This record gives sequence, structure tokens and C-alpha cells, in this order.
Amino acid sequence: MKKNLLAVTLLLLAFAPAWAQSDAKSKGILGKMSANYRSYTSMSADITFTIDNQKEKIKEVQQGKMLIKGDKFRIDFGDQLLMTDGKTLWGYLKDMKEVTVSNYEPDPDELSPTTVFTIYEKGFESYYINASSLEGVAVHTIDLTPTDKSKPFFKIRLVVDQAKLQIMQAVVFDKSGAKYTYAIKNFIPNKALTDADFVFNKAKYPGVEVIDMR
Repeated sequence: MKKNLLAVTLLLLAFAPAWAQSDAKSKGILGKMSANYRSYTSMSADITFTIDNQKEKIKEVQQGKMLIKGDKFRIDFGDQLLMTDGKTLWGYLKDMKEVTVSNYEPDPDELSPTTVFTIYEKGFESYYINASSLEGVAVHTIDLTPTDKSKPFFKIRLVVDQAKLQIMQAVVFDKSGAKYTYAIKNFIPNKALTDADFVFNKAKYPGVEVIDMR
């Protein structure tokens, strides 16, 4: 569970365009991209998450899906489902048939799926690397470096679709030598979602054990 929660946290970091003393080109692109994301009422995306740590000889790949609507989110990484309706947080471990229920108390100074596109005002410097192509799509590559050097990572590399101004790929470079890569596909803005999509329905999961920590 901790590993998958780490994956979710790093995913949110990868979605956080921000700058401090940045070059003008990267700042302009990130500003337009941020405004683009802010205009969406909801979002859906398929995510491929790869952990690559050559030092530890670790190579893992996970498939996931993320839904966001207002202050609600739902993140499914296959063996773990994490969701909130803005008030309650559910963490479901599928192989253990166990769901933990707690109050959702987001820290306004930390990243969450609902603040990730508005937290860009502080915390990073950005640098434009180049224009190239990825899977036949024209892209911008931009590096983000945290102004707080105590962070566990030293760089996030964003690959941005030039036409759509959407993230296609994000790579988090950890100080431990690990590299976390996120490939974003099938991004759908303004997807029709209901409030029920963000509430854990026990009836749909027979035999699940509920651990209520509220």
C-alpha cells in the first residue's frame, strides 16, 4: 500500500507545473498549460507508471486510471483504489479485500489531485530544454527543479503536447537514483462524471472488510 501511495504522490508532483526564477519560454508554456487545465470541469486519463532503479535492479510497470472532478478524485492503480468525495477518503486494497476509511483533510500547502493545477505559483524553477516529437506528436520538453533542495527528487521532466498543451509524459528523478516515468494517454477533459464515481460502494465489493478510522 505504501508503494502505491508513493506512486500516487509522485504522480501528483509530476502534474504540478510551477516556476520561480524560470526562463521566459518555459514560463509562457507552463502558464498556458495551467490555464488550459484550470478550464476543465473534470478530467480522465490512462496512466502507465514505470519505476526504474538500475542501482537496486528494480524495473516495475503499473497501469492506472485517474478521474478528477472539482474537489473529488479517484485513482486506480490496479491493486489499489484511492478515492474521495471531498470529505471522506477510501483506500481499497483489492488483493486483501480491505478498505480503510478516514476523513479527507488535505493540507493547502501540499499537492493533491484537486490543487495540483493551481499550486504552480511557488516551489519550482523551470527551464525549456527543446522541441521534439514523441510517438509522432510535436512536444515541448521542460525541466522543473525544486527550490527546496531537501525534496527527495532533484528534477521533474515534462513532455508537453505542443498543440493540446497537455502533459504526455512526466519523469521524476529521485536523489536515490530511481527514475519514475508516467505516460499519460487517452486524456479526456470535461468527461461526464457523477458524484457516485467518487464514493466507495461496499455493495459492489462482496466480502470486503471495512476499517473505519474516523
